[in-house]
Amino acid sequence: MASFSSRGPNLITPAILKLDITAPGVNIIAAYTEGNSPSNEVFDNRRTAFNVMSGTSISCPHVSGVVGLLKAIHPDWSPAAIRSALMTTASPIHNTGKTLLDATREDATPFASGSGHIRPNLAADPGLVYDLGVNDYLNFLCASGYDSQAIHTFKQGPLYMSTT
Repeated sequence: MASFSSRGPNLITPAILKLDITAPGVNIIAAYTEGNSPSNEVFDNRRTAFNVMSGTSISCPHVSGVVGLLKAIHPDWSPAAIRSALMTTASPIHNTGKTLLDATREDATPFASGSGHIRPNLAADPGLVYDLGVNDYLNFLCASGYDSQAIHTFKQGPLYMSTT
């Protein structure tokens, strides 16, 4: 896991154990605007259609593409169901059969790699997905101490609280 990768837990709500998954994002050959130079320096007049890039903004297209494919395969799945499929099929083991490592060369924890590295083929048929609806999110906000005025920002009318 790159040293610049996002880390969990969520600083505002520690009960949300971000990050969810990891995907390729270091030294990726990516399409690049010819409106800027590869170095983004004023004196650099070079232009290229591709560049080697790193960052969460580079791993995001990988995950977005997989999400698009999953939605095409399962058009009835909600965003929460797709997230579930991705997370429950991710792996903390990389393609050499060893545990994902953090930048420190220690085993990456779930706070560094989430559920693990994305595995699109397995996510297409995970066997079981966990789904969430609007009331599930609203129940979480209620349990987190949000008042009724804040809750009504997201939902008008009565809220049916879960008893479980």
